[in-house]
Amino acid sequence: MKTASFCRQGKTRQTNEDSLLNIPAKGLFLVCDGVGGGADAAGDVVSSFRELFDNASDNELDRGKALLE
Repeated sequence: MKTASFCRQGKTRQTNEDSLLNIPAKGLFLVCDGVGGGADAAGDVVSSFRELFDNASDNELDRGKALLE
């Protein structure tokens, strides 16, 4: 499967406050909206998920998927 991700600042903001995470091998696709001032929070969420999923075993991934569902 090929995937891509892209976001831009839109028409009203000077900067892009959104963050994306795309890890198709682990079935993770995450979009965090900065909601007008939450660029740091959106980035922190993506960083946390990246760390969690990069270091997770298959068992942990299965449990995490069930919790998210």
